[in-house]
Amino acid sequence: MKFTIPKPPSVNHLYGLHGHIKYITKKGKEWFETAGLTIREQTTIGEPLMRCRLYVNTYIMDQSDLDNLLKATQDLLTHMRIIEDDKYIMEIHMQKTIVKHRKQEQLEVEIQKYEI
Repeated sequence: MKFTIPKPPSVNHLYGLHGHIKYITKKGKEWFETAGLTIREQTTIGEPLMRCRLYVNTYIMDQSDLDNLLKATQDLLTHMRIIEDDKYIMEIHMQKTIVKHRKQEQLEVEIQKYEI
């Protein structure tokens, strides 16, 4: 399965903390909704994968941490029920490419079933 999604906000802008309660911020909810609709436009979602390989090519303007972008992407895949849970991702391959304009920022995601 392959698709392209918009660059997620940083984890600090995706989630908030109120006391001991973690919540998704307004900016986070907007990104999850937009990215989810984008995925639905590009592919058909079947049964969630139990074990998979994840490939992510990032095209970003700034020097965002790859792990920051990865966490949001994994949470989206779980939220969309593309994967059962991010603990079942057996391999991750990630690459960063710097672009000149914000309009070019995106993540290309590919998920493959992991064969044991």
